[in-house]
Amino acid sequence: MHRERWLFPAVFLLLALLVYSYAWKTDTPDATSWGSFTDQPVITSDGMYRAEHKAVKEVGMATSMIRVDIYLHHNNEPVATFYPARTSDFCGVCWQEGTYNLWIQSGDTGIFCYEKTDDGWQVNENAIRPDTIVSKWDK
Repeated sequence: MHRERWLFPAVFLLLALLVYSYAWKTDTPDATSWGSFTDQPVITSDGMYRAEHKAVKEVGMATSMIRVDIYLHHNNEPVATFYPARTSDFCGVCWQEGTYNLWIQSGDTGIFCYEKTDDGWQVNENAIRPDTIVSKWDK
């Protein structure tokens, strides 16, 4: 008799927890499943540049953004800064092997390339992602 009194509430609580955990599951992966992309500082293959990023909310910004800072790796001299994605959508960065192209992975805008030009790093909307750069969405 006492066993039946607590059995229903226990089963109900277990089912409620399962439904709750499933309902709050998201597609946002942890950094270990971002493919070629990382949430850590990255250095070009020749050791010339280092890209670092952090979440910032600066004056005039409506939401927190990722700020990417690029430095000369050997002396930490800053050479470029840009804001490629909202913090909540950011899914990592990676350098394209043998180039100074920095690829950004965003849950909102997808994967895009910042290409080094004479004016610093600019978005190249026509860049074709090489097969060596693997996205978290590639199957």
